[in-house]
Amino acid sequence: MIGSRWIAARRLTRGLALLAAFGFVAAYLWIALSRFDYPFEIEWMEGGSRGHVARILSGEPLYAPPTLAFTPFIYTPLYFEIAARLAPALGEGFAALRLVSWLASLGCFALVAAFVLRETSDRVAALLAVGVFAATFRISGAWFDVARVDSLFLFFTLAALFPLRFGRGWRAGAFAGALGACAFFTKQTALPILAVFAPCLLLHSNAKWIAFFATFAALVLIGSLALNLASDGWFYYYAFELPGQHDTRWYRAGRFWSREVLGRLPVVTAVGIAFFALDRGQRFDARRLFYGCLAVGTLGASMLSRIHSGGYLNVLMPAHAGLAILFGLGIASLGARSPAARRPWLPVAIFALCLAQFAMLRYDVRAQIPSERDRLAGERIVERIRGFEGEVLVPAHGYLPALAGKASSAQWMAIQDILRGSDAALAETLEREIRGAIRARRFDAIIVDAGDWFSADLESAYELDEELFDDRVTFMTLTGARMRPERVFVPRRSTSPRSSLRESD
Repeated sequence: MIGSRWIAARRLTRGLALLAAFGFVAAYLWIALSRFDYPFEIEWMEGGSRGHVARILSGEPLYAPPTLAFTPFIYTPLYFEIAARLAPALGEGFAALRLVSWLASLGCFALVAAFVLRETSDRVAALLAVGVFAATFRISGAWFDVARVDSLFLFFTLAALFPLRFGRGWRAGAFAGALGACAFFTKQTALPILAVFAPCLLLHSNAKWIAFFATFAALVLIGSLALNLASDGWFYYYAFELPGQHDTRWYRAGRFWSREVLGRLPVVTAVGIAFFALDRGQRFDARRLFYGCLAVGTLGASMLSRIHSGGYLNVLMPAHAGLAILFGLGIASLGARSPAARRPWLPVAIFALCLAQFAMLRYDVRAQIPSERDRLAGERIVERIRGFEGEVLVPAHGYLPALAGKASSAQWMAIQDILRGSDAALAETLEREIRGAIRARRFDAIIVDAGDWFSADLESAYELDEELFDDRVTFMTLTGARMRPERVFVPRRSTSPRSSLRESD
């Protein structure tokens, strides 16, 4: 009688845990589909990604001296190149970029499941692992489907690791090396993740691992040299030198482990540790080494990215994927090493803890989807920009003038990366160009966000014409830095700049 009650409880808790996992996957799919065709930014640097694709389609170099018209992000170029190939069919908006991210995120889901299923043949564990990764959507910045490089980089990284674990021979290693190079040329974070697997080469010096590192190193080196030569050295500056000029905030390392790993994913982390504790013996040495490297690589890369100044929650995606895989392996190990006949309560406890973890990761789905009011506000801003005869500068959202048929401008974060770098001469040249454009009244209007943006120069040459919003939420980006264009400035009509500005207020 007692045994049948435990069986019933196990079925109930397992069913509820699987239902929660499916619910998080469904929630993400609903969000992604609901905002796929939203013509404005979900995250404030999406407009810069759109500008990169437009730059490629125009035939101009991606890596060039920074200017107010265009300054590249500190990323490698593959994501933008792939989106540019799709853009002629999908249009010049965000569709191509978001489609690449969305498909890549689904590929990540599939690979998380494939790792667990191939390793354990436990379908329940594989589904729970996918559910956990899907559930981290909000705590990694609601980032899976936005027009940013992260989902594609993570897909290529996981795809490279899969043949390294399950493939055989030099062909599997070479294929993994090519995928690893694709990951690097999408985002440089792939380099530390894959480099951590060097012990596998040293301890298992077989054709697969030799071919992997040889192919990966050759493609990265040759591709980087080619890009650097084609850009007169600017590729190296943006991809390597400039990121190294930014501050490292070491105090965030403690927060990463205490708040963002253990604080947000306590059950996932504990079950992942249980996998290593239970998976013992000579037979599993290669597996333990591989997944130890996976844990160190994904968690370490996320931590290093998080402590880099400007590192937002999206950099946690590799850590979440790695933990999700280890969680699935841990669930399977706990089930295999704990026969229900001897410990009937244990499966119930495990699935109950899974439910508690899913409950900790719940979020408001509606808050991730732009409203119709947001769409209408964006359309009104575009029409406002179109109404000016000359060019309009929107520093933080340079894509908006492009929607109005005018010239776009560099994304402000890319410019900030230059201004806060240690190359004083380059920063001074760029700042001088911006100040000169303002003082010369080069634009018929400048539309800025809240906060300080060259205020003294702006006040001397322009005056406030309109406050675009009377609330704090409409048209605000949904993740990352919460941004929106706020104030419209037009060239001054008065020789008394400060009094004119007070009157317009």
